[in-house]
Amino acid sequence: IAPGAAAAEEHVRTGTQLLAATGLVVAVPEKDMDAVTAISGSGPAYVFALVDALAEAGVVLGLTRDRTLELATATFR
Repeated sequence: IAPGAAAAEEHVRTGTQLLAATGLVVAVPEKDMDAVTAISGSGPAYVFALVDALAEAGVVLGLTRDRTLELATATFR
């Protein structure tokens, strides 16, 4: 989150508590939000691509796609 100048500490606390139900919440200055979005917002797509590549390698090596997806996703859990 990027609390604005008008956000009191209570607002930040309440917002953090609400959003924490969905994952990690950090407070950063507004100027850093593009970088946060690049890492946290785009990160899952890179993980998906890596899981898919690992699974495909397993298929090339003779395992079933289901088995390789199971193994690759367990690696990231």
